[in-house]
Amino acid sequence: MITDQAKNGIHRIVLNAVQSRLTLEPEDTCHVEQTDMADGGRIDDRDEKGERDLVILTISSLLFRLLVIFQIDDGQEIRRYFAREESDNAYQEAFAEVANLCCGAINRELLRFFPDLGMSTPYRLKSRGLALLKEWAPGLLTHFAATINGSARIGVTVCMIGYAPIDFVFEEDESGATETGELELF
Repeated sequence: MITDQAKNGIHRIVLNAVQSRLTLEPEDTCHVEQTDMADGGRIDDRDEKGERDLVILTISSLLFRLLVIFQIDDGQEIRRYFAREESDNAYQEAFAEVANLCCGAINRELLRFFPDLGMSTPYRLKSRGLALLKEWAPGLLTHFAATINGSARIGVTVCMIGYAPIDFVFEEDESGATETGELELF
């Protein structure tokens, strides 16, 4: 069971990370809104076959597994924004790195409440896999749409499966300081 205050905390942590980490330049804007669960997290109607790319990262502990799923619109706006080159590989690698930074920020915030978290590297699937999330009976499943600079859209799905009761109270840092990522060597 995931309490309402824990769900609220996770939403706020994810929203903060998305708004602060998905943009490449300080002057860029990122507007995030929650989307209807019935649309399966789709960011537009062009994904009828479920072939749009997903970039997925997992944050795990003994108590839960949290999936952060980025559904990227492969249109020209998003390609131009994330890859200054025209190659598919450059665009995909650039977005995977940004997604990794975003989940690293989520992981750092969750470490305040849950020790011994592990985070995966980004992996890719096709969007038809989004329909399977409900099969896991998650305690939290929320879809967001992020829009960068008014045109580049990214779907963000947050899915948490709890293995034990999850409860914490998230209080934002009043200083306004934003942590930067740390390099971890294994």
